[in-house]
Amino acid sequence: MGFFKLSLVSLILLLFSVPTFGQEKAETWYGILDAGAQKLRLEFRVKKNKEGTYQGAMKSLDQGNAVVPLSRFEIKDGRMIFEIKQAGASFEGKLEGKKPDEMAAVGKFKQGGAEYDMTLTRVTKIPELAPIQTWQGTLVAGSAKFEFQIRMFRDNDGKLSAKLDSFSEQAMGLPIELGPKTTADSKQFNFQVKMTKAVYEGQRTEGSKSVEGKWKQAGGEFPLDFKSVPVKDTRLKLQRRPQTPKGPFNYESSDHMIKSTRSPGVELGATLTHPKGDGPFPVVILISGSGQQDRDETIFGHKAFFVIADHLPTTGLPRCDLMTVAKQNQPVTLPSALPKILPMMSRPWPTG
Repeated sequence: MGFFKLSLVSLILLLFSVPTFGQEKAETWYGILDAGAQKLRLEFRVKKNKEGTYQGAMKSLDQGNAVVPLSRFEIKDGRMIFEIKQAGASFEGKLEGKKPDEMAAVGKFKQGGAEYDMTLTRVTKIPELAPIQTWQGTLVAGSAKFEFQIRMFRDNDGKLSAKLDSFSEQAMGLPIELGPKTTADSKQFNFQVKMTKAVYEGQRTEGSKSVEGKWKQAGGEFPLDFKSVPVKDTRLKLQRRPQTPKGPFNYESSDHMIKSTRSPGVELGATLTHPKGDGPFPVVILISGSGQQDRDETIFGHKAFFVIADHLPTTGLPRCDLMTVAKQNQPVTLPSALPKILPMMSRPWPTG
């Protein structure tokens, strides 16, 4: 069973060539994107060029400090507007405050048809999160085991926060909400993971070196204990995924576009892998779900469809997977078995 197989809010974690600024001239804005289940800290650095227009970049502090250039940034008529074309994202907010160190932009961050509240504040220094505690434990759910780590932080104002790492699922820095009575030294140790609707209820033992409790999710309840580890021993790197196939491969692979018979203009991007030779071969079709995904159904470092597709041709079974990201049109010639199956499956899906 997977505890975190969900579509996470993603800003675009692509690295581009971005402008650099002299610190004395650039403005720094800071805000928290509140997407309900997730809260992402964002830093913006902008400055005016000689032509009087702004240029700048955004840094996502909770997504590996990924830096993305702003394709547009304006402060005009009491409003702040910016766009990130590569991500299909934008923000528009009303400016409040008169002094530079009191200014804030209150508005909406839009991406992928969704809107999120966000307030950007002009700052001279980004609030720091100081790590104060680390807890590690293993959840056993039937035959599955999940290695968890809780990292607790305190910011410049003394506010406590925490993040959850699931090493078994290659998920780092998942936001969690601490219980109202949970502090750095309280006996109660409660939190919830909103994005997975999971709740943990625990109690610190004598000496506060361990926590005993239960993980509750989807009607199930599982014992889960944590042990305190020194902050210096916090695990910050994910394990490699040795099961990802590596070439050279002893089968054929090709990419195709398949026209929908039910929705004019809709085409399905597909990858076909099959044993070498003319066939005919039986066919297995893999269809990814849970929102936009690539054709390998990559999630938290796992390339599930890639692993399956690598194995099937060795058994004499080809694989054709349908991806949820459209590609440019190109001619396609597929085995005759495919058109008989695809009309039953054709449907519009998001592009991106």
